[in-house]
Amino acid sequence: MDVLLPTRRLVLGTAGAALTAVGGLLLGSLPAAAAPPPSCANDTCTVTFSLSGAPESFTVPTGVTSISATVAGGSGGAGHEDNLGGGQPDPGGDGGKVAASVPVTSGESLTVVVGGKGTDGLPVGSTDPTAAGGYGGGASAVNLQNAGSDGAGGGGSFLFRGADVLVAAGGGGGGGYQAGGTGGAGGPGNDGSAGGPAGVGGGGGTAASGGVGGTAGGTSGSGPASRPSTFGTGGEGADNCPLGGGGGGGYYGGGSGGCQTPANLGYGGGGGGSGFLAAGITASSTGTNTGDGSVTLTYRLPADTSTTLSVAPASGATPSTDLTLTAHVSGATGTPEGTATFYDGTAELGTATLHAGVATLHTTLPAGLHHLHVTYHGASGYLGSESAVLGYAVAAPSTPSTPASSTPAGSASVSSTPPAATASSPLAATGTRTASLGLLGLGLLAAGSVLWLVGLRRYRSH
Repeated sequence: MDVLLPTRRLVLGTAGAALTAVGGLLLGSLPAAAAPPPSCANDTCTVTFSLSGAPESFTVPTGVTSISATVAGGSGGAGHEDNLGGGQPDPGGDGGKVAASVPVTSGESLTVVVGGKGTDGLPVGSTDPTAAGGYGGGASAVNLQNAGSDGAGGGGSFLFRGADVLVAAGGGGGGGYQAGGTGGAGGPGNDGSAGGPAGVGGGGGTAASGGVGGTAGGTSGSGPASRPSTFGTGGEGADNCPLGGGGGGGYYGGGSGGCQTPANLGYGGGGGGSGFLAAGITASSTGTNTGDGSVTLTYRLPADTSTTLSVAPASGATPSTDLTLTAHVSGATGTPEGTATFYDGTAELGTATLHAGVATLHTTLPAGLHHLHVTYHGASGYLGSESAVLGYAVAAPSTPSTPASSTPAGSASVSSTPPAATASSPLAATGTRTASLGLLGLGLLAAGSVLWLVGLRRYRSH
C-alpha cells in the first residue's frame, strides 16, 4: 500500500495537470462572455456577476471614470464524514471578500472571473476520483481507492485589465478529516489563512508565494494569477497523504492539508488562497463569503451637459484685436469640471481648464469669416458636449489715406495734374441754335444801317 499510494498519486497528478493545461489553452483562446445587463436606479447602476465557469467581459460605459468593485472568492468544501469513528466533518474555509474603488477609462474592457465553491468531501465507497476544486484555482481533493476524500478548495475571484490583476479575493481551503482542519479563509486583498490544525493544515497563500503544504505530505500552492485563464492554484492532495483538504485558489494558492500522524489517522484542512489589490487601489471594506463567489461592479451614470460659446468683442474685430472666447458648461446636476477645446472650423485654437463651469481662451484671428465652436470633453460623472457653430467676421485693416496739402492763406494752390475729363451724353436739340441767331441779328443791323444812309442822302438833296 505504501508503494502504491505515491504511484497512484503520480498518475492522477499527471492526468490532472494535462487536463488543466488543455483547459487553460482553450479558455485563453476563447473570447470572454458578455457581461449581464446592469440594474440602474437614481443614476446608479450595478452589474452582478455570478459563477459561470468562464471569464466574462465588462465594457466601461461612456463618461464613467471610476467603479466600485466588490469581489468575493468561493468557500472551500467540507470534509467527509469520519469513517473511522468519533469525528464530524470539518467545514471548509470561507472565501475572502473585498470592496475597493477602481479608476477606469471610459470605453475600456475589463475581465471578470468568479470563483466557485469547492466540492464537499466524497464519502467512503464513492467511485469519483476527486472532489472537484472550485473554478478559479481551487484544488481538488483526491479520493484514493474509494476511501473518500476531504473537501476541495474554493476558487478565487478576480477583476482583470488585460493580463493584469486589479482586484482578487482568495478562495477558502477545503475542510479536513477527523482532525478539525478548517480551511483557511481566502485573503480579501491580502494573505490567506492557514488550514487547521496547526502544522498539519496547509499554509495560506501570500502576496509573493503559494501557501506551504501541511506536514507529512501536503503540497504547496502556486501562482501568481497572470491572466483571466491562469490563476494561483491551491495544493492538491498530498504525495503520501492524498486525503488532505485542497488549497484555495487566488492570486497565489493555498497549500493542501497534510497527514496528522504517520498512521494517517487524520488529515489537515487546506490553506486559503491570497487576495490582491493593484497599486493605487485601496480596500474600502473586507469580509468573508460562503458558497460560490461573486463580483459586483457599481458605477454612477454620467450626467448630461450643455455647452455654449461666446466671443468678446461681439463684432468690429480686426486681426490685431485680442479676442476672448468663453465656454459655459452646465450639467443636469452639480458643476462640471475638466477641459474644453476651442476650434475654428477643424483647426484647434487651444484647450482651457474649466473653473466653476467656465473655460476662457484669448486669441487673435486673421481677416475673414470664421466658424468657431468649442468641445467639452467630459469628466468624472459628466458626459461631453459641443457648442453650436458661431459665425464670426474679422474685418481687414483699413488702408491709411494720403493727407491733403495745406495752402497758406492768400495763395493759390496749383495742381500740376489737370482734372480728368468727365464724359457725358450730348443733349438733344430743343430750340434755335445760338450761332444762327447771332448771324441773323448782324444781318438785320447791316440792313438797317444801309436804309438809314439812303434816307439821309434824300433829305440833303431836298
